[in-house]
Amino acid sequence: MWIVVGIFSLVLLVLLFSMFALSTTGVPVVRTPPEHIHELATLLDPMPEGLIVDVGCADGRSLATLCQATGAKGLGYELNAVIWLWAWLRARLAPGRPELSIRWADYRRADLENADLVYAFLMPSAMRLLGDKCKEEMAPGSRLVSFMWEVPDWRPVKKIELGSRKDPLFFYEVGQGHEKSEEEEAKNLTDPATGAIVREESDAKKARSSASGAGLRLRHPTGGNGDVKFQDGCLNPSRSAQKAAQALRQTLNPRGPGPQDALRPF
Repeated sequence: MWIVVGIFSLVLLVLLFSMFALSTTGVPVVRTPPEHIHELATLLDPMPEGLIVDVGCADGRSLATLCQATGAKGLGYELNAVIWLWAWLRARLAPGRPELSIRWADYRRADLENADLVYAFLMPSAMRLLGDKCKEEMAPGSRLVSFMWEVPDWRPVKKIELGSRKDPLFFYEVGQGHEKSEEEEAKNLTDPATGAIVREESDAKKARSSASGAGLRLRHPTGGNGDVKFQDGCLNPSRSAQKAAQALRQTLNPRGPGPQDALRPF
């Protein structure tokens, strides 16, 4: 009877800690497939005086493999208390383990100042914050390696695909690739329907704001009916409303006015 109660209590405890960690970080406990982490280890140079930080180390096996392959020290972070305890015991009791330190915390509280390499297998929602943290804390030239998910607005120095599923592994270097290229910026500001470059996005927002204050609603010229409508059934727009509509047309349709830009009342 007591054995059943003990097992049930342990399962309930694991579920509670897992729910807490997931609700706090949005990242479940996941471990990199062993064959992938071994392949990554073969790509790393020896780092006998280095430090590898795993910002979501789970049971610590991936971190231990990387440290064994490179000779580096390891620092892991895991918020799920049960998984952290298991990883901590493995790091302390397993014979022949590299020098590892496992801390009960999430990636947002990780200390990356002395890290030579940060390894991450998180979720897409966490990658922007992690990238900002690496850029702020890590020394130029140190590396960030992310399994599966890209870091927004960073350009990887290398990308490889692992296994039969072609799982992506991204290599980044701190101090390089933090800004999008001109081609990427142009792509982001290109209207996919017409291929036209949308000039000065901030001006477009200002024009929309002016039109909204004047009681106008304008659909983009590449979609919808393009109507500009007035509140309260006004048939004669005011001078300020006309100027706002004209500025908005010029911003969103630099090639000139068309039939879709005509002003029509409700």
